Amino acid sequence: MTQAVIVKMALKILANRLKRIRTERGLSQADLAERSGLKVNDISRYERGAVSPNLENFVKIANALEVSADTLLFDGTSPASSEEPKNLKLWQRLQDVGTLDKNDQDAVIRLIDAMIAKKKMKDVVGG
Repeated sequence: MTQAVIVKMALKILANRLKRIRTERGLSQADLAERSGLKVNDISRYERGAVSPNLENFVKIANALEVSADTLLFDGTSPASSEEPKNLKLWQRLQDVGTLDKNDQDAVIRLIDAMIAKKKMKDVVGG
């Protein structure tokens, strides 16, 4: 998966959460724009995933919706869980991968993807 694809997916996730939370609160795009001090067109573009709000606008939206940044970004669950990883050795290795240069990181990701695909294939064929 390319970085551009990941960014596009992240934008879509944020867009869907933003729209869901806004509608759950019974707000129109115009209502949210007024509460946040932004333009309706900006809210619309954020909800379509066409663009990402800058940090200042992101904070305005979170405040207007009366939610935390975590709620908008991670649906209320913190990305850094306080729970211990099930496989500490694997967790430590993955952290170490983050110190490698981009080409080596990409190679590790391709290897992991291949191993996961192999496992899924075995599960499908019953091997």
